[in-house]
Amino acid sequence: MRFNETSLTRLLTLVFAACVWLATGPAAADDFELGQKGRINYLIDAMASKNPKPDRSGPSARLSKDYDPQAQAVVYLAIQQLSQEGSTAFDSLVAHFDDERYSYSYHSPNGIMNVTVGAACRSIMAHILLCYEPSLLNVAGQQGGATPWRDYNGEKAKDRSSRSLAKWWDDHRDESLSKLQIRGIDAQLAFQQSVTLEDARPFNPYSRKITKEVFEQRRVENIKMLKELRASLEREQQPRLTKRDDFSLRYMAGLPWPSDPNK
Repeated sequence: MRFNETSLTRLLTLVFAACVWLATGPAAADDFELGQKGRINYLIDAMASKNPKPDRSGPSARLSKDYDPQAQAVVYLAIQQLSQEGSTAFDSLVAHFDDERYSYSYHSPNGIMNVTVGAACRSIMAHILLCYEPSLLNVAGQQGGATPWRDYNGEKAKDRSSRSLAKWWDDHRDESLSKLQIRGIDAQLAFQQSVTLEDARPFNPYSRKITKEVFEQRRVENIKMLKELRASLEREQQPRLTKRDDFSLRYMAGLPWPSDPNK
């Protein structure tokens, strides 16, 4: 029987959910804090890969011969589950922003790149807050930095974006997640409404500059999508939670299903 990514993900999700339930049940009360916080911390620990970290990033990086695809699938599933937890996971994610444990690697135009648990926590929190990202068309490389916490002052982690995000969350924790997502939409909307083709930078050195017609078409579609999503969040007062499908997850290395864009 052959498994594709979708069917194998569904199967592993069931197995993973069962493991989380067993680990956080009454029989394991001495080892895990019961309840929501304990479950979230368990998922964060599950993002720490059992596999050996490649000794470098870049074109010459390679996964070791004993790299276990099934163990790496657990990391993938933990990331996807944490992406569905909403703001209840934020405090635990922030607490791990400086976590240097190895989480996963992904294929990029520059070769294999490594990601720590701390970087994965930051990406998950940003993904939850920036709920529009799966639908956003590429217009300019700067659009990824159009966030409400950009340049926000804070001192809670080493990385500048980590400090800004942690402080921004601390100052807005009393707001609903849907309101926080609207703040994210407003920041991106302001960028899309003001960016020009002359100001737009490519997403990476390998990207070709898009034509004026394509640029303007994408920008108009982005503005329309953002306004519609904002109106939906205001009307329904319910946050939008989506599956992670960004570049690093789509091309995560060492999974049981093909993910290398070069093959």
